[in-house]
Amino acid sequence: MPRDLRERNESLVEWVRSMYGPGRQFPSARQWALHAGLSASVVNSIEESGYASCKAIIKLARAVKVSPISVLLLAGHLYPEECKGANIQLTPQERDLLYRYRQLAPDVQDAIDVITRPLHERGPDRDSGLGR
Repeated sequence: MPRDLRERNESLVEWVRSMYGPGRQFPSARQWALHAGLSASVVNSIEESGYASCKAIIKLARAVKVSPISVLLLAGHLYPEECKGANIQLTPQERDLLYRYRQLAPDVQDAIDVITRPLHERGPDRDSGLGR
């Protein structure tokens, strides 16, 4: 079901907050925005409103070398069915996991789905107790 873009998108806010800071390519929101060719306050505005224009998303994603398509999906500007066949960039770890998953028998894939779905539904900010 399409999300109303006027609602605060917490997933987008979380993505934005994870892209800058100490130890990252851009130590501050201001530096990231300026490098992307945007107003210095754009990142802070996204964090406050939970909304970003397509133009801002594309520029910010490219600045941190992330697929704009994946962030447009996250922001609700695109829907998965609209991206069939799109080359969404995956991290090396994601590619490896996907490759190994696809090598498994369908019943094993189903078992993995049963195991991982509750973990996903708990959300990324909860400690799974599994360690990294």
